[in-house]
Amino acid sequence: MIIDQHAAHERILYERALLWMESHSSFSQQLLIPVKTTLSKIDFHLAKELNEEITNLGFGLNFIGDETVEITGVPSDVRLGDENKILLGLIEQFKEYELKLNLDKRDNLPKSFSCRSAIKSGDKLTPGEMTNLIDDLFACKMPYVCPRKADRNTNHD
Repeated sequence: MIIDQHAAHERILYERALLWMESHSSFSQQLLIPVKTTLSKIDFHLAKELNEEITNLGFGLNFIGDETVEITGVPSDVRLGDENKILLGLIEQFKEYELKLNLDKRDNLPKSFSCRSAIKSGDKLTPGEMTNLIDDLFACKMPYVCPRKADRNTNHD
């Protein structure tokens, strides 16, 4: 069996994100040292507008001024050190999906998060990580397709 590790991880993260958002109980890692990031005014206001949903994913955000966000917590699936990159990517992906697909934010945000947080195709995994990935994938409701392939209008990059 050949498994695309990015698509598999994306499916796993998508289903977890949906569950977290529906149950309002994510698994968040609180950061010992908060990470500050500067956003464009548009991205800052979008993050503020989506704060409740982003919090349900597991992010902890404090809004400072008109452009600065302090990340105090991240979903348990985010690798430490990637907090800033994942938040910025999540916002960018959300805008892209909103523009191209006109998705409801309850579907857009989990798809955006899973797309930007998933391991990449070239990332090296240990045998244990590979086994866990396969186990988690086949515990999914729909293990056969990544969330973006489920939408016929989306291109999988």
